[in-house]
Amino acid sequence: MAAQDQVTGPVLVERARALVPALRARAHEAEKLRQLPDATIQDAIDAGIFQAFVPKRYGGHEIDFRYGPQITRELARGCLSSAWVISFLTQHNWQLALFPDSAQQRVWADRPYMFAPTHILPGGTATPADGGYRVSGKWPWSSGIMHSSWFVATAIVPGDTAVPDGRYLLMPIEQVTVLDVWDVAGLAATGSNTVVVEDVFVAEDMQVEIATMISGTAPGFALNDNPVFRVPMVLLLDFNSLIAASVGAAEGALEIFIQEMQKKQISYGGGAAVVSSAIQMRVGRAQLKVSSIRNLLDVTLAEIDDRTCAGEPLSEFERLEMVARGTHIIHNARWIVDEICEGAGSSINFLSHPLQRMRRDLNVLASHGLANFDRSVEHYGKVLLGHDIPPEAIR
Repeated sequence: MAAQDQVTGPVLVERARALVPALRARAHEAEKLRQLPDATIQDAIDAGIFQAFVPKRYGGHEIDFRYGPQITRELARGCLSSAWVISFLTQHNWQLALFPDSAQQRVWADRPYMFAPTHILPGGTATPADGGYRVSGKWPWSSGIMHSSWFVATAIVPGDTAVPDGRYLLMPIEQVTVLDVWDVAGLAATGSNTVVVEDVFVAEDMQVEIATMISGTAPGFALNDNPVFRVPMVLLLDFNSLIAASVGAAEGALEIFIQEMQKKQISYGGGAAVVSSAIQMRVGRAQLKVSSIRNLLDVTLAEIDDRTCAGEPLSEFERLEMVARGTHIIHNARWIVDEICEGAGSSINFLSHPLQRMRRDLNVLASHGLANFDRSVEHYGKVLLGHDIPPEAIR
């Protein structure tokens, strides 16, 4: 048995857990750099994390879906920005596995993982040309671009079709321009700068229709038959990154809060924090809420994984419900961290303190379009009340 065949999901989760102390120690430096330190990227490489969703025939691990988000969750206990970038770069390899085989061969020829940002929403156009497409556009929020050797443009092929013809198109990083605009209040260490592409040619076999990735008809489905590649794309991307990271951030914040309270003296005669009933109640409430969202995450991952492995596709309603669960998890994680920070004292407001950073990072994460709590529960509630599922709510 080859060495990569022996690397399972639980092994990668344990390796991610072992990185937590280093990620916490580097979090302030990462924020000042506005990108992850090279040491953090190297740690994730050495742990084999980026190969989690790469086909075994290219040196990957093809782990079960349920373990990918648990890797992210562990990383987020240390640094939410680090978990964000590592999870995004990891799951984009899953998307590459759905491209034509010639694209997979080219990208994974030199190493068994790809570093490339991509997007859900199109940011440009792909005009048909002889043998491929000419691509132009502008893509903000390109998480991972500061470490990447490829870029996956999301673009629309011009035409009169009722449904826009969206494509993912692969190009070397040398063909794009990166605008240094990432000056933000949270997730600063993700380095999610803007990418500009001007009239770059992409060959036919280096692109794939987005609709075929969602429908299960993309070229890579015929090549990669592991159940992990049958997980609905948006659910995989959402749970493996935003949702899992939010749970890990809440867990990490609570761990740090408990440590801080062990030694804190409350100002103006408040005494030791550890014997304060207010602090004790705050810790108890936070722990119950963390357990609640962690359990909901675990249950949902198991449902998705079990159904996919059994070859039983999730219904439209089930996918809608899981999206609602995910946004519920994210926003409850944010509320947990807010409550923790409210009881932690003014000293946490120093920029070097991890709690204020986790709070800011989580607030920015919760503003992501896929984390729109109001919209997802509105759709969910409509269906529970007997309305049809809105087409835009189906992922």
